[in-house]
Amino acid sequence: MKVDRSKLDIAQSRAQMSNKELLKLAQVSEVTFCNIRKGTVKPRRSTIGRIACALGVDPVEIIEQDGGPQ
Repeated sequence: MKVDRSKLDIAQSRAQMSNKELLKLAQVSEVTFCNIRKGTVKPRRSTIGRIACALGVDPVEIIEQDGGPQ
């Protein structure tokens, strides 16, 4: 499971939240967040959940869709 960068940007813009605010609320380190955004790591489901919760969205709204059956 990967975070879709453009969806994350949209959710963050809607929440009017800076990276610093998001990282604090989601309890995610800056290094981890940067790696998630770059797609260089596969984040834990709990990390995606914390980011989504901090943004006030469902995790489905920020993950990359694989195009498979739903």
